[in-house]
Amino acid sequence: WQLRWSLRMNLLIVIVFVQLVQLAVSYLEWFRGSLEFDQFWHFVLISTMGQLVPEVCVFNAEFFTSVDYWPVRSIATKSHMSVVQVVLQGLGQGFLSTFGPAVAMVAVVMVTWTLEGHFGLALLSSSSVSGTGFQGGIAAFGAVATNAHKIVHLTTYHSMTRHRANLCAALGNTTGHAGNTISAVNAFSAVFNVAVTLLAQTYTRLGLNYKAISG
Repeated sequence: WQLRWSLRMNLLIVIVFVQLVQLAVSYLEWFRGSLEFDQFWHFVLISTMGQLVPEVCVFNAEFFTSVDYWPVRSIATKSHMSVVQVVLQGLGQGFLSTFGPAVAMVAVVMVTWTLEGHFGLALLSSSSVSGTGFQGGIAAFGAVATNAHKIVHLTTYHSMTRHRANLCAALGNTTGHAGNTISAVNAFSAVFNVAVTLLAQTYTRLGLNYKAISG
């Protein structure tokens, strides 16, 4: 638990650093007169949302997959009832776990499009991938911990060594979902941006104002 929160704090440092750089560049452009003040705070808000939403989705995934929280513990405590109980409850909680990220992503995209249109979506996507490298490292920890867990149990009977390997493997199973979640968020952003761009290009080629299309 402490190790996982340590990883989160390291990622928070990355997010704060990237946000400070973006804030400084936007402020410099506003100071030079290249941006209006409304555009300045729009960019700050969009980049902040782009950095935070993937991490909110990761935390949601960990809440539903970690042994430290009640969803997994609830399945474990009721596992004596039957296999059907475990399967149905697991499926139900799995579907429920997608609700929060879906609502968050749709809300962020709608707000971004309302504020800055296409450029806002591009900024949102670039902001959302700013922590991808670090999240990839966290996900890689899951694979390393799982492999180390297998090696330890195959090569030693030392109780403390096995206990530590079990703890690392439990954390690794949780952090492994971080990479999957970030990949899904980035794929959604990329596909959505490409689809909207192609749609706008089609309407523009037809001589229509794609921003006036509704419904």
